[in-house]
Amino acid sequence: MSDLNSLEIAALSGMDTEVFTDIDSTNSEARRQIVKGLRHDKLIVSDSQSGGRGRRGRSFHSPSGKGIYMTLVLFPEELRVNDSLMVTSLTAVAVSRALEKHTEEKTGIKWVNDLYLRGKKIAGILVEAISDFSGGTVESLIIGIGANVRPQVFPEDLPEAGYIDLSHISRNTVISDIALEVTDLLNGTDEAKRTAMDEYRKRSVLTGKKISFEENGIKRYGTVTCITDEGHLLVDADGKELELSSGEISVRGLF
Repeated sequence: MSDLNSLEIAALSGMDTEVFTDIDSTNSEARRQIVKGLRHDKLIVSDSQSGGRGRRGRSFHSPSGKGIYMTLVLFPEELRVNDSLMVTSLTAVAVSRALEKHTEEKTGIKWVNDLYLRGKKIAGILVEAISDFSGGTVESLIIGIGANVRPQVFPEDLPEAGYIDLSHISRNTVISDIALEVTDLLNGTDEAKRTAMDEYRKRSVLTGKKISFEENGIKRYGTVTCITDEGHLLVDADGKELELSSGEISVRGLF
């Protein structure tokens, strides 16, 4: 029997909360509810997902009772489309803070949206925005967060997957902590966000590492030098500094 309880999560987080036993994807459900008229902040949670999604359409392993699969639906008053990458970065810091409330272990962040522990991916973030293209602003944010918080054996095709063992704490509490950390940071002051981006840089597992990336369809190599306040990746490629704001990177010899 699942330990997830919508009333407990709502009481702890202060958010309208809906819990599913199983669903295709909490992000997909968020989109469906927005299409149907949802216009207030909401937290959508499921015990398992049959079609959990990550970046670039990748699947996210989502077995029952083993992880946290949640989506925050937010309606920001003023957010430019170009700032959406920073939302992902700030969310990564917020999730790290929430998880570390219940353990002495420290997580790292792999640009732009993955949390790592002991060389394994323990959490992923997928931020989607519904935008007003004419005004260049974001009408709603769909912030999907998946975290492996119970010991488990992963499929062979997920060699990098790992978990953070929070078996001693209710998932309701962890979910609520994540929701509060994320919303507090996104609604926080500019100074709080700058501090969080400094923390992001300290947590980065890529800084100083060799990576490969694509530029105009061509695979290139470089060394990560820094992450900007906007969440962009600075890379030294053959003596030339490049600023990456999206796209796919792969790490060479990091772990």
